[in-house]
Amino acid sequence: MASVEVFQRAIQAARAGRKVEARDMLMQLVETDPGNEMAWVWLSGLVDSLEDRIIACENALTINPTNQKVRGYLEELQRQQKSNVEKRNRAEAIDLLTRAKSHADQNEIDIAFRLAQQASEKNSDNEEVWVLISKLSSNLEQQIRALEKACQLNPLNQETATALAELQYLKANPMSAAARLEQSGKMEEALQAYQDAAGKAKNSREFDHIYNQILRIEALQKEKIRYVAPSLSILRLTFVWPLL
Repeated sequence: MASVEVFQRAIQAARAGRKVEARDMLMQLVETDPGNEMAWVWLSGLVDSLEDRIIACENALTINPTNQKVRGYLEELQRQQKSNVEKRNRAEAIDLLTRAKSHADQNEIDIAFRLAQQASEKNSDNEEVWVLISKLSSNLEQQIRALEKACQLNPLNQETATALAELQYLKANPMSAAARLEQSGKMEEALQAYQDAAGKAKNSREFDHIYNQILRIEALQKEKIRYVAPSLSILRLTFVWPLL
């Protein structure tokens, strides 16, 4: 059967409401005559999936790039495809965020952090994801970047803005950052912060002071001693003094 006759029969079937029959005939037609522009144009409205409609439009435009009607239809389909992907990504990001929170509550920080990062990749416009990443990360730079993103998404969140300002202060004052990490029991992070500060020391005296802090942290780690606040140390000495 000639291509023209197959095409005409397919169009008649489509107009009569026999879309499956019309689609099948047009599919057979483009297999034997892939350069048939109008067959692809009609297929773009008869195939079921959005992806197949896009392919049909793209094939029609490959044959005839000047077909503005098909180009406009293709752009509409691509907008719909983008919207579908964004909806799916937002839903997946919410699921990942929920799982990240659950692991964080169980103190499974590494797993929680990985899930939160995956959530940010799925939907970078989720403010809550960036706040959680900042809380879970042990890297000051990463914490700051996460809160900067959160503040961009919601400039009115004063709590986030305050947390960001505090982190930026700690970045500008690395010794304060190291001390705070030590106070919170994050000895490895504190040690790294002191080492980073040592690399930026302005003179030998400052370096010696920081190096002493590094030695002190290493000694505490070796003895498995956790940080004790100075006020508590004084209180204990005062309390036990009469026993000596």
